[in-house]
Amino acid sequence: MSSCQTTIASLRALTKQQQSLRSAWCGDCRSRETGLKKVQKDWSWLCDAPRWVRNDPEIVLAAVQQNGCVLGEAGDEILLSQKVVLAALEQNATASGFVPAELWANREFALAAVQINGMLLLSVSQELKADPAVVICAVQQNMKAVRWADPELRTNREVVLAAVFKNGLMLQWVGEPLRSDPEIVAAAVHQNREALRFVPKEVLDTLDVT
Repeated sequence: MSSCQTTIASLRALTKQQQSLRSAWCGDCRSRETGLKKVQKDWSWLCDAPRWVRNDPEIVLAAVQQNGCVLGEAGDEILLSQKVVLAALEQNATASGFVPAELWANREFALAAVQINGMLLLSVSQELKADPAVVICAVQQNMKAVRWADPELRTNREVVLAAVFKNGLMLQWVGEPLRSDPEIVAAAVHQNREALRFVPKEVLDTLDVT
């Protein structure tokens, strides 16, 4: 169970007395202004809010900016709001489990998401895992994201160069023949000399990487 799922589960396990108090609050929440103020003060109130509150972009945004996990309590309409969902991911990337597949297949959204956390490349659609721009953004944010990229991109020169320029240690994930490419090796080692560990011995013997 993810940290977000644990958080939501714990909120749903409130004591009867707490639930009663929150139910009383919900009955009090007759206006948008009241709902917004309640959630701004305590994001967890969204969990017991009326449906119309959970479908209000501004109110849900105020909640997820405090705790991204509460995205799981948002209405279906809000889950398609890039602004709200990206705010939730920025606060807590594990909220990714609540994001609908429709957004993960949206290139604009995917580009923004992987810039927040490169490891979110895991969640994007298979088509976008093969998109050089999306993958480059992801690995530049977190080099380990390359493990989720389409395998063919590990031998894509543009992607590999962009990756090693940002982090030379990315060389360890580069496929052949690019791992033996003089320009790529030089760029990787220039960025981080530790990348020498991932250069094939036969290549080291022929390259000037001093």
